[in-house]
Amino acid sequence: MTCPIQIIDVSKTFFLDNKVFSALNNVSLSINKGEIFGLLGPNGAGKTTLINILIGLLTPDSGQVRILDYDIVNERTKVIPLINSVSSESDFHPLMTVKEILMFFGTLYGLKNQEKNEHVDWLVKRFEIEDIQNKKYGWLSTGQKSRVLLAKSLINKPQILFLDEPTLGLDPDIAQKTRDLILKINKESKTTILLTSHYMSEVEKLCNRIAFINQGQIIDHGDIETVKKRIFPLSKIIVKIRDTDNNQKIKQFGFKLNGNMWSKSFEENELDSILEKLVNQNIKILDIKTERPDLEDYFINMVEKN
Repeated sequence: MTCPIQIIDVSKTFFLDNKVFSALNNVSLSINKGEIFGLLGPNGAGKTTLINILIGLLTPDSGQVRILDYDIVNERTKVIPLINSVSSESDFHPLMTVKEILMFFGTLYGLKNQEKNEHVDWLVKRFEIEDIQNKKYGWLSTGQKSRVLLAKSLINKPQILFLDEPTLGLDPDIAQKTRDLILKINKESKTTILLTSHYMSEVEKLCNRIAFINQGQIIDHGDIETVKKRIFPLSKIIVKIRDTDNNQKIKQFGFKLNGNMWSKSFEENELDSILEKLVNQNIKILDIKTERPDLEDYFINMVEKN
């Protein structure tokens, strides 16, 4: 099998207020089997439009999307049983119990009675929702609902999961538990996952590679460290030294004084050499730290320059 998700020159326009709005413009992207791939971009960049095309809710104006070697437009009925999705906007009928919801979707995906009962019982245990399985969905907390959503997303044992802002609005502890579950799903089932999120620390913890989309176009993609270094090739070392008598020595190595701390930008492979030079000059270090650009820095930079 080729890459389970292949997006080739996909474009999509909408008519809004008698004007043509280009939501996607010749988007191409491939996602590898078993990876968690992050799709980043500001609001209105085209992320949700792209996901809705990938899950068959929208049809592209041009281009092609292949999911597990099937054309999502012409072979949609073959694709749908193999994928599933979760959105921060997903919801269920408030008067249905958790178990009724899971059984309903099991029926929808064609599971037979015994298989359905066994799989629902497994999901209930797997997501630790035994104590709420008979509660009505409308009575659940936000964190409990997030677990039910993820449980539902595995009802058909999908090969691909689309997660659109899955932790939006969750308390930090519940969001962390949700991230842990996503990692377990990926690791245990080798499930390919496409994730959108505005929480950059979440993307760094979960994703292998990312793509940045803005104004309907993919403007950058690659593994996280590579894309960050393209924008921020240098990191910073910050030290506090014991004796002001060493000020001249540390200046010679390119450090600049800021308050009572000395700082210097460096490339990743220079750090050992910098520390060795300080030690060899008998410069006594009281405190030291390094600052490396994170994905939030990258996101802000990409939005500002595009």
